[in-house]
Amino acid sequence: QPVTFKQRLVGQEIEEGANITLTCELSKPGVSVEWKKGTQILESSEKYQVKQKASVNELHITKVVPEDSGDYSCVCGDQKTTASLNVKARPVTFKQKLSNQEAEEGASIVLSCELSKPGVQVEWKKGTRILESSEK
Repeated sequence: QPVTFKQRLVGQEIEEGANITLTCELSKPGVSVEWKKGTQILESSEKYQVKQKASVNELHITKVVPEDSGDYSCVCGDQKTTASLNVKARPVTFKQKLSNQEAEEGASIVLSCELSKPGVQVEWKKGTRILESSEK
């Protein structure tokens, strides 16, 4: 009797930073499967943990980011189940806002702010004028 999927993968939407588990169940226990994102085969790593308990197969994805969005498949021989994962990006917020400063004429000051996500482009302005990098 050929192996079939008793429970197929279900598409999910999740917020950035969370952990998620994709689950499917086969008609027979202990049958090996292959997990894929698109055409890429997924191996167990820090990001992905592949688990099998009897006939239930799980793919755990840790700390999801928007780039983790896509179609995930569990493949067993010529049988396959696929579902979409949509990771919603968390909005960027200021963790630390600018504070007013006073300085003597000719002295240097440093203004700094902290964002909730690394690597986000920021734009510095004085009034409505955008400030470019310079010696000043």
